[in-house]
Amino acid sequence: MKNALRLYITFIPTRVLPWLVLVVYPIVITLLSITSGGYLWTEFLVMPFVYMVELLLALIMFRELESKEPVRIEYIHSSAKGMHAFGSVMMADIIRRFITALIIFMTPAVWYGGLHMGGSGRITLEIDGETAIENVSPLCNMLVIFALLSVIELVGYLIKRIRSGALVLTAAIIGYIILTAFGFTPFGIPGKLLPAAVVVAALIYLLIVILIYKAVMKHEKEKYYDSQG
Repeated sequence: MKNALRLYITFIPTRVLPWLVLVVYPIVITLLSITSGGYLWTEFLVMPFVYMVELLLALIMFRELESKEPVRIEYIHSSAKGMHAFGSVMMADIIRRFITALIIFMTPAVWYGGLHMGGSGRITLEIDGETAIENVSPLCNMLVIFALLSVIELVGYLIKRIRSGALVLTAAIIGYIILTAFGFTPFGIPGKLLPAAVVVAALIYLLIVILIYKAVMKHEKEKYYDSQG
């Protein structure tokens, strides 16, 4: 794990950025999610920040995937295990993103009453001139986490492979629209079906991660061995 983290940091261009990615960014956005006031603000204020930051990181760290040269070839060649080192970096990025999202979106669940079925966050509504506060299940947060990560993985993969700036922007906007629409989805799912919905969302996310990981590794291995002559 320590070696994977060290390799991961080598893919971050500057010395300051690792601290921003691993420490400052999670803390600042987590505080924002706590002070946002409830589920709706968390999903529609915090989620766009996470989405934007993660796509920017994909551009900064792995944009070279679309080039004809192996990604960070100087670092890969410095490792005796070659492509295994690159695979470790990719996996470290996936794990970092999952842990970051878990902290950011589940912290309000603890803050607003603990991890029980009715206390993950609050929705403040104005009904007949009176303010009503409705608790949200933490499973709703988990649904949003898996949806967010799935879209980030898909759009991030396109960003890594597409050279056209216009297409990259289009993919990012479409991804954001999908996430915004999905933010209301948990309210239409009966409480008894929420656990099953979370399991399905988790399996879909896992499938996306596996397919993208295999596709990127296959593509990068071809470039790596071509560079070896």
